[in-house]
Amino acid sequence: MKNIVTLMNFVRGVEPRLSMDLYGTTVKQMELTDKFKLKTTYLLQYDAFIQECYAKLFNQKRDYVEVGLWLEIVQPLCEKVGVAWRGREGFAWDYHSHVSMVVGYTETEKAKLIDEAFSEFRKTFGFYPKTVASWVLDSFSVNYMNEKYGIDAAFICREQWGTDGYSLFGGYYNQAYYPCKENILCPAQTEANEIKVPIFRLLGCDPIYQYASKIESGNEIFTLEPITWGDLKAGGSDKNWVDWYFENTFDETRGGAFNYAQVGQENSFGWDRMKDGLIYQTQRIKELKDSDKVTDMFVSEAGRWFKHNFDFSPVCTQTALNDWSNKNKKSIWY
Repeated sequence: MKNIVTLMNFVRGVEPRLSMDLYGTTVKQMELTDKFKLKTTYLLQYDAFIQECYAKLFNQKRDYVEVGLWLEIVQPLCEKVGVAWRGREGFAWDYHSHVSMVVGYTETEKAKLIDEAFSEFRKTFGFYPKTVASWVLDSFSVNYMNEKYGIDAAFICREQWGTDGYSLFGGYYNQAYYPCKENILCPAQTEANEIKVPIFRLLGCDPIYQYASKIESGNEIFTLEPITWGDLKAGGSDKNWVDWYFENTFDETRGGAFNYAQVGQENSFGWDRMKDGLIYQTQRIKELKDSDKVTDMFVSEAGRWFKHNFDFSPVCTQTALNDWSNKNKKSIWY
């Protein structure tokens, strides 16, 4: 059984909702990466890598750092290609899905926005990104990026209900699959209908409580995100929950084709909220790697590994056979 972990942080260039030291947070994340030297992928939004400070930081050669594209739509990207900016006044990035996600644009607009993002990325770093992620992508965009730019992997948000004003429901719970050309959430049923780019799911969902956690606790977020959620005793800021999640996720006695987890955080939550959880998770991954229990991979590397090993979407499972909350609940996702 292959246990794969990808450490991935993504980088925004603006946060219009509150005062935030985005660059300083990214520098702190990089210092953590420099300390442990685990393979880490940083995905940069357009409004970040057009800034000189980010370009300088990520053009410093590190064998353990990979740079890719976080594909959310921002005002300077729209203005560069003549697409009308749909965000609210004063918001150069607007989180509403019809504004910041490619699904809110026509296919002609999507192609223009993607081409500009890839072109400017290449001007900044000297190559096209091999990894692309966003909370929401669509089949047209992934297929377009694959056929024109040969990307290795794409990431979308975990399963969620109502969080951030939209829902992703009924797709793979974890791991990866080849999507069909009609619906990004559905694995293709025939090879002819496959987009030959594996779709990985961002963030690690609690396999027992993720869907019903708001009903039981008043909070719907039980994931590996390392930020603190007040007094919530679960999720990526809680050491006991993290240990439980890794124990169940990387249990080599069960699982499908491979086991997988994504670790990391966007810079727009700020270093103070994420530091304790992110530091602990990184330490634990280093310990698991040193004991040969997990393999750290760049995101693009995980995509190439998947394509090398699977011609068709494999069986994947996510299980939890013990319960961190001591309610004796279990789950098996297939």
